Amino acid sequence: MNRNAIVAWLFVPQIACALLAVGTVLIALLGARYWSAEDTIIKSVLPVMGNMLALPQIVLLFAMVSIFLYNSYQIMLIPVWWFAIIMLAGSGIILGIFFARAFRKSHRLYGRRPRE
Repeated sequence: MNRNAIVAWLFVPQIACALLAVGTVLIALLGARYWSAEDTIIKSVLPVMGNMLALPQIVLLFAMVSIFLYNSYQIMLIPVWWFAIIMLAGSGIILGIFFARAFRKSHRLYGRRPRE
């Protein structure tokens, strides 16, 4: 494979991830349009949704930098799979925190419903 094909294979997934993030945010905004702002947590969750879809882009960027550094200076950064695992663990913790906050807020707003 020549250099242009490699660069294309590295940039096309990043563009696809960016378009997917924009689409997800637009769909969430359209859904939030029909809810009252006080009842939802969309204002705090929306930035997290957009950033979670950017995580594959960050991993691809690290892979590109690692490839270019190794080809140019024979410097090896940490392995890409270590970086991916670190990113996934960090994002899992952040998502867990947001899930717990959303669960507490919905439980506080709606409370327990009596059984019929």
